[in-house]
Amino acid sequence: MGKQAKLIDIKDMTQLNLEKLYCFMLDITEQSQLTNSDDVALSLLSPNVKKFPLITDKIMPYSVTDWREGPIQYLVDLGIIKCYGVNKKLPGPPISHNSDDYFQGIELTILNIAKFTNFLKKVEAVYKSKSADGQQINTESVKSKSDTATKNQLKIPPISNAEAKKYDNRYPRRDVIEFLDRETDNRNYIIRVNKKEVSIPYSLYILILFLAIKLKSDMDDGWATIKELEAADIAIEGDIHHTHQVTSNLNKILHHFIESNTVELIQNMKRASKYRLSTMPSRIKAPHTMWLKQTLTHVKNCVLKERQIRKDQKIKRDKSEQKDKDRLE
Repeated sequence: MGKQAKLIDIKDMTQLNLEKLYCFMLDITEQSQLTNSDDVALSLLSPNVKKFPLITDKIMPYSVTDWREGPIQYLVDLGIIKCYGVNKKLPGPPISHNSDDYFQGIELTILNIAKFTNFLKKVEAVYKSKSADGQQINTESVKSKSDTATKNQLKIPPISNAEAKKYDNRYPRRDVIEFLDRETDNRNYIIRVNKKEVSIPYSLYILILFLAIKLKSDMDDGWATIKELEAADIAIEGDIHHTHQVTSNLNKILHHFIESNTVELIQNMKRASKYRLSTMPSRIKAPHTMWLKQTLTHVKNCVLKERQIRKDQKIKRDKSEQKDKDRLE
């Protein structure tokens, strides 16, 4: 897919190009819902790429060559998105590719959310149709070999007699979460889950931090209500969908590093709108006693600033669009 990709009907796309387009649009949708904004900043590491068996070309470190450049141009040519840059540091000017501070990312705006959503439905329909015709593997049936290997290598200590006596089966999981005092330059924190290191974006990290603090307090078995999350500025007030999306995205990241269980690590009691970490409080480790609360304050301030920036951008864009409409009238 190149600059003339808009001349190609999606029904005539190769299987690989259709996968790339669908995967990219799913990435945009998830991030847009996560931040509640039409302005999207994506890492070059796609959260959905493992679902698509034909996308085998992986991202090269510090390289502008990325499999999503084709889909970007396709959607730009259709007037669905506007792309501001690929592989540039956020925020600030571009810097050396050899620097550890170099951020690989994509900045874009969804120009018309209704048009984007309708086109995504069309892409999804064609994708599912071709899958049904046997021309493509159904992503739901694809199981990552690396995921299986990771799960087979998990190092989870057995439940001790003290834990069994203290918690009395109140917590369905036994995963170990270690919070590390390690932060990356692209707004991620590193945690260790069952001895495997995981990178968590700020926007998701505040939730797991808050739930860890709640769990360690040993009150109400670690459950936090949506009202508590809103009062603490973890959740956006009145936007329960945003909270569900953050929970879902966090579970997707953690899924590869935890043992199989019918209960998610970030457990959601949907009817009561309550959330918790479903492992035992003794399995939560931090650098020191006050570290979780101090880090939550730092990360939350960054997230709130980002939310405000996106809110201001949306207001500015809405005003501009309204002025354009008024001129036409």
